[in-house]
Amino acid sequence: MNGTPAYKLAREGKPVELKAAKVLITAFEITGLEAGEASFTMSISAGGYVRSVAHEMGQDLGCGAHLSRLRRTQAGVFTLAEAHTLDKLEPLAGNLEALEALCIHPRSLLPEMPSVAGDEQTLGRLRNGAQANLPEFSQAPLVKVFAGQRELVGIAKRVAGTLFQPVVVMG
Repeated sequence: MNGTPAYKLAREGKPVELKAAKVLITAFEITGLEAGEASFTMSISAGGYVRSVAHEMGQDLGCGAHLSRLRRTQAGVFTLAEAHTLDKLEPLAGNLEALEALCIHPRSLLPEMPSVAGDEQTLGRLRNGAQANLPEFSQAPLVKVFAGQRELVGIAKRVAGTLFQPVVVMG
């Protein structure tokens, strides 16, 4: 809310008026009931908050409800199968080649956006916040911009044709 997370305002005792948002719950299954606690799995659309769903269900049931645990098993197209523990990653510290082999290829991130590579001059312009032409003809509104195959430079918004304006630039 105006740049401050709502939970911080609530913890400070300040009034928080959240806007209602429509979300889609495509799966919901109660997987356990024990001593007044329910366990469930659900699949919810982007922008949905499981904590809010639990709270609203408790209100509707007249008993109140909150989450005591939350485990995200999928975010977009990524599942726990692609996840790695810190214990598994720690021995690879400093070994860029081994880390790259283990991790998801950067071009598979944000799969809804096409990937495009730029030459040094174009990338320099984008890194400095200037518009530049990119060899991208899909008409997608946003593209991922790379230097070579793996180095994500940023995300750019189509202005017109092949002219793009950077909206996110990586360090």
